[in-house]
Amino acid sequence: MPIFNIEEKDNYLILNIVGDFVAIEDIDLLRNKLKQLAKEEKNKVILNLKEVSYLNSTALGVLLSANALFERNGGKLLICNVNDYLKNIFSITKLTFIFTLYSSIEEAAKKLS
Repeated sequence: MPIFNIEEKDNYLILNIVGDFVAIEDIDLLRNKLKQLAKEEKNKVILNLKEVSYLNSTALGVLLSANALFERNGGKLLICNVNDYLKNIFSITKLTFIFTLYSSIEEAAKKLS
């Protein structure tokens, strides 16, 4: 089961995730956490995937839906610390047209400034 840890900064949140997203229950946890954050007042979020090695297609769909929800609510969802395997998945599925993958939290935070 994935672990979610939220760090609050001045004008954004960092959602650190540890674990993989294969089981439906795990993906539902991700979906619900992102929906909750998108609807909050402080809805600029950096999703740190440093400790995530696998996302299945359903989890990728959750990220797409969450991104749209953040945008509708005036927020932002940025993704950072993606391993080479996941970078390849984002590239193959053309999700790099939707998401810019940042190499670090600091790089993503600059985009929010």
